[in-house]
Amino acid sequence: MVKKARSAIKKLYGMNVPLRHRIALFFSVSFVTLLAGVMTVLTLTGVFSFGARELSRTLRSEHARYSENAGKTLGQIAFHAVQLSLNLSGGIEDFLRSKDLRFSDLSGQMELLQALEEQLAPVLIGELNATVAGGALFALEATVNPILPRARFSRAGMFIRNSENGMTGFDVNKYYIRGFPDIASKKKIQLRYNWTLEFDILQKSWYNKIFEVLGNGNVASLSRHYLWSRNNAAGEEDASGLLCSIPILDANRKIIGVCGLEFRGLQFGEVFSPENESIPGTVHILSLRQRPTVSLDRAVIAGKLDLKDARLEDRQLRRGKNMEDLETFVDNSGNPVLIGISDEIQLYPKDSPFDEERFTLITAIPWNYFVETGANRRNILLTVFALFLTVGIVLSVWISNRILHPLKRQMVLAGNGKEPGEFKTNIPEIDLLVSLLVKAHQTGEELEGESELFQKIFSDFIAAVRTLTPTEMILFQYYADGKTTPEIKDLMCVSEATIRTHSSHIYQKLHVSSRNELALYTDLLKKAGKYAEIFP
Repeated sequence: MVKKARSAIKKLYGMNVPLRHRIALFFSVSFVTLLAGVMTVLTLTGVFSFGARELSRTLRSEHARYSENAGKTLGQIAFHAVQLSLNLSGGIEDFLRSKDLRFSDLSGQMELLQALEEQLAPVLIGELNATVAGGALFALEATVNPILPRARFSRAGMFIRNSENGMTGFDVNKYYIRGFPDIASKKKIQLRYNWTLEFDILQKSWYNKIFEVLGNGNVASLSRHYLWSRNNAAGEEDASGLLCSIPILDANRKIIGVCGLEFRGLQFGEVFSPENESIPGTVHILSLRQRPTVSLDRAVIAGKLDLKDARLEDRQLRRGKNMEDLETFVDNSGNPVLIGISDEIQLYPKDSPFDEERFTLITAIPWNYFVETGANRRNILLTVFALFLTVGIVLSVWISNRILHPLKRQMVLAGNGKEPGEFKTNIPEIDLLVSLLVKAHQTGEELEGESELFQKIFSDFIAAVRTLTPTEMILFQYYADGKTTPEIKDLMCVSEATIRTHSSHIYQKLHVSSRNELALYTDLLKKAGKYAEIFP
């Protein structure tokens, strides 16, 4: 390939290319080389990276905002969960003291449990109103009817959730999901469609894990014993969000129940809705850390996550290859689904017994949007490159014509025997040629022998004429005789289009650009006595 290129360049140097073509080619090559160099530097420095680095900077800014807000919001919910536990513990102790009872006396006593829950309802509602949480609950280690078959999974308690809609005459901002219905009626809170009297704690990690990890021992500090888990306190199959649960302690620091505050999926979507509208499809995901996968069933999502074309039978996103400093997340078939940034968020104190559970924050966009954006940027870059290239070539041709037009005009004047004036090109060879033409006209002498330059010009031109075809030679002779195009058309019995085609071939072979330039050569040949070498 290199040898062929060198051969082509040598061949080009050996051709009799008109000066204006050489100048235009020089400017064009210079401009393209400069443009290519600038583009290369900009690409290597990351200015042109088809959107990857710019996207990374934008996503990182959005991710930093999201991470900071998530830490503050979830930290506030955990703080209020601790306050809720303390207030409930105090309320339970006050109730038991007033009745001269022990906590173990409550199980199976419906009236006592109802009275206790009614006394604790203002505590639950007050804490719910004081925080951004979407719901508040407590479940006690007691049940209304301990002889029922599933009594060991039933826990008395109360669950109230914020809502936007309600019935006339009721608190339009609350739903009553667990607890005695008489309390809901007195508080004017409407019952939700999935209301039941007690909690079913079977396979409910928010409740059972508290007892599994902490057991029946003394709990010294509540501030490090809260648990974050997926929100399924109401037993809803489509539940989304997080639940911060924490033990309720008696006077001896023994666990007598669990309370908590929920941060619902809808709230997560509203609070952490992506703010940067310049990147459509941005999503924020908070998921329990599972490397190398991200479980969507154990995650809450802000933004619209379109997974209709992804193959996620197990609802697991897998981590793919990194691009720049962006991570990709792929489906079961290895096809990219998302691209973005992930970070670990610390939701527990370092000395928490639940500290082994880590959560991951993800800020990402759909892979399809990333590909489309890159393609659009490439198209824009190529369009700009083509535009600059076109402008450069047009300018090169214009500049070459601008430079050579006066020179060509003076040479034509000199060749036709007219005074060229005091025009100087400051190009020694050209000025010499013009002066020789003027001298030949003024003295009437033939040009032969005056200059080796003319001898070479004429010999090269005559050699080029001999490469013409018979038809082209006839047309060339008509041109030399001063025939017009209509006259030539009648003489050769051809169309003007055919004449133009043959003319372009003649110009190309003789290295001239127009009929006027061709006439200049024939006139010079006649003056030099060389015309007979072409047409004896």
